[in-house]
Amino acid sequence: MNEVDFHLTTKNPRLYPQHYALKSPVPASRWARIRLLAMEVDGILTDGKIHLFNNGTETKIFSLLDSTGIEQLLAHNIAVAWFCSHESAITAAYAARLKIPHFHQGKLNKLTLLRDLAAKRSLLPDQVAYIGDDIHDLPALRWAGIGITIPESFLPILRVANYITHHHGGDGAVREVCNILLTAKKQQLATPVSANFFRANLLTAAVPPRFPRPKFRQPAARRSLSRPPIFPPPIFPAP
Repeated sequence: MNEVDFHLTTKNPRLYPQHYALKSPVPASRWARIRLLAMEVDGILTDGKIHLFNNGTETKIFSLLDSTGIEQLLAHNIAVAWFCSHESAITAAYAARLKIPHFHQGKLNKLTLLRDLAAKRSLLPDQVAYIGDDIHDLPALRWAGIGITIPESFLPILRVANYITHHHGGDGAVREVCNILLTAKKQQLATPVSANFFRANLLTAAVPPRFPRPKFRQPAARRSLSRPPIFPPPIFPAP
């Protein structure tokens, strides 16, 4: 296997740091136009793992940060769609709990579903954003106005996506996108959203801001005693 094949078949979040720098900034006007956010469930809302038990049941882990962000999107009239290639009663129950308006699971043609949803809501492609992380998401990522992926995606996905999140799947990636959409809609930002936009402006409520620790300065009298006296260098007479 040569180096190119290795890069195309290896999934490593630290293997492609250059993709953050090579991505062109997504203008805030494009984020503000989004009216439908669609996403794959497995790998985006979860870490892509399914935990199976001896009795045949399974479980998945979802992040409350992501669910809160989705609820905020729905409250601001931004529709949300979930696509799940793996049929799961847990995913269906969680979608019902969050009142996801568009939920589809099973063997899906995601591009066809995305086009149908956009046509049903009278939306253009540039009003749709899609989050995916695997090969079967490529057509939808290309068609959507903003294609989004996570840092641990495969190289072809990283190349196609317009935006790569800093958070990982199942650990705040969706919340990061929700924060960008809400901020762009509320404030109509004039500056483009670059790779550093989230770090600068979109700290989530769960992560308190870090303030610099004040430096302790000793009183003058104590400071003079705590430091060793400084004497001029000794002068030795010439031999």
